[in-house]
Amino acid sequence: MKIKWSVSGKSLIGPQHIRNGLTNQDAIAWKEASTNKNFVILALADGHGSPKHFRSEDGSRFAVDAALDVLDEVGSFKINGTNISAFRSMINQSVLKKIVHSWISKVQMHFNENPLSDTEKDILSKKLGAKTAAEIGENLNVKHAYGTTLMSILLTQDFCIFAQIGDGDILVVGEDGKVLKPLPDDDLLGTETKSLSTEESWNDFRTNLFSLDSSNMPSLILASTDGYSRSFKDDESFIKIGNEYLTLIKSIGFENVNEKLGEFLTETTENGSGDDITLGMIYASGNIAQRKSEYESNKESD
Repeated sequence: MKIKWSVSGKSLIGPQHIRNGLTNQDAIAWKEASTNKNFVILALADGHGSPKHFRSEDGSRFAVDAALDVLDEVGSFKINGTNISAFRSMINQSVLKKIVHSWISKVQMHFNENPLSDTEKDILSKKLGAKTAAEIGENLNVKHAYGTTLMSILLTQDFCIFAQIGDGDILVVGEDGKVLKPLPDDDLLGTETKSLSTEESWNDFRTNLFSLDSSNMPSLILASTDGYSRSFKDDESFIKIGNEYLTLIKSIGFENVNEKLGEFLTETTENGSGDDITLGMIYASGNIAQRKSEYESNKESD
């Protein structure tokens, strides 16, 4: 029997953005396991939102779509002890480039179909010092206009892939409630972050790939944009939400937690960062003994 992964999430505009007349720059998307593709994909993005990145709301949406498109091709792969190193190299050298190129293609298509508006030209003329529309076009870096971060997770019966560029947080929670971060934090300081919009941005991804067995299957994976973690006083306080969400899901069920997610996130951002806030969840339903038994049965049948 296959392991059942449940995936869901929620994205809310922050009160600070509402007061400033801005839109939600975050995006989230996921793809659930089907009968012939037993894996899940979760992707989150956080558009930069500054005048330089004036179309980052679209950029974040294109980013999660690109991640789902490319990782869907990877989910059916099988790995073992002999090919995991080659598979890891393929992710770092090929898959990440495909995600970036897919995003660039979506960005360029959108820009071609939606040329600069008069309002956008006015903003750019002031920022770039260009006096005419022609000069604006010559100076514009289209990718920068759509700048965004990206987090993506692919979880199969055999392996898990984490890939991230820019800020945001991924938490992996074990059945015992222990929480770990599978990726290092973005190494830029303050409000600066790595971006899909930079040249050869695939080199700025942090990645982690590991095979799964009955000893290290996650019970819960949480992914959130930085508006969530910045609502806590420190990283230690934020990491505790991993165990808290797992405990709550076990108590009232995944679907009930998902229904209340909007309330949780609203309270968090209103009392915290005031930023847009997005949270995605992947949960392995059933108790750990059942999941281990199912996993081992599945491995034997394969």
